[in-house]
Amino acid sequence: MERLLAVDIGNTNIMLGVFSGAEVTAHYRLATEQNKTPDEYRLLIQNILKGGETEIPSMEMAILCSVVPRLTPTVSEAVTHILGIEPLVVNHNTDMGIKVLYDNPSEVGPDRLVNAAAAAKLHPLPAIVVDFGTATTYDVISREREYLGGIICPGVETSAADLFHRASRLAPVELTFPGKVIGKNTADSLRAGILLQASTSLEGIVKLVEQELAERATVIATGGLAPTICALTERVDVLDRLFTLKGLQIIAKKVAKRGKP
Repeated sequence: MERLLAVDIGNTNIMLGVFSGAEVTAHYRLATEQNKTPDEYRLLIQNILKGGETEIPSMEMAILCSVVPRLTPTVSEAVTHILGIEPLVVNHNTDMGIKVLYDNPSEVGPDRLVNAAAAAKLHPLPAIVVDFGTATTYDVISREREYLGGIICPGVETSAADLFHRASRLAPVELTFPGKVIGKNTADSLRAGILLQASTSLEGIVKLVEQELAERATVIATGGLAPTICALTERVDVLDRLFTLKGLQIIAKKVAKRGKP
């Protein structure tokens, strides 16, 4: 299995990754829209791939993970029409090369398990994967390649949007760090507060997780705001915005090699 299309359906965005072997040759991001039909997604994804000069007929396999159940069959059908290949839809029963110790594995978002599988394959263990998405999630993987569980927090942009909605005098701002902790105006005060709250929260949660593990962990950050937040802390060891897509490639390779999910 050399040519692969990986699809990560999140609550806010859908990420597409084109792989040649283990290398990401192209990646794309589009907004998650739950009301789109399979035909609408087919045209959208097809145009994105063609615009990126992806050779669609060369695709040998497709893999998909989703935290939006309503869109899972919709996008799966669209990909099947585009490639002529039904994608492997990842769930808690998929062989990912890790042991899941969650009380009820079906409750874990597939993207979180994919991130855990990527951490177990690509980085020293134990590891903590921090994904800055609609929610900010922390997922913990032991030295024994066990998914131990994690933490779910309100996402940075989700919390900020709620603040702007509830506080009539606060207008939305672009989430870029103003360069100083102490803001001299409302916009800079908001930027500093929102981003520093995220970075210091990361440091505190990582410290508590490591205390529970009784050892230091590799901290991996991914998600849209990860670069901005990682610039404000020294506690992140690896920054990789394509981490979930890479995890999907690892799982696809494993499944293809064994010939079954």
